[in-house]
Amino acid sequence: MLAGVSVDYYVRLERGNLTGVSESVLHSLAGALRLDDTERAHLFDLARNANSVGLRPRASVTSRVRPGLQRLLDSMSGPAYLRNGRLDLLCL
Repeated sequence: MLAGVSVDYYVRLERGNLTGVSESVLHSLAGALRLDDTERAHLFDLARNANSVGLRPRASVTSRVRPGLQRLLDSMSGPAYLRNGRLDLLCL
């Protein structure tokens, strides 16, 4: 209430979800919580890091079957299949 933000928004921030938070909200929070200069700097650093981290590129997922695995599957008499990390069907 002292910072001028809703309880839900404050809880979200307290849980570490600082993406998209404005500097004015950070200043209001710092004032309401009576943070000293070091604590205030830490709060702003946390917010800056949260806002600078974009979407991480996905890890490369193999879409080819290694020759040894292919030979193993070919030698099996029953039904078998192979999937990658995204559960794409690679071979039958």
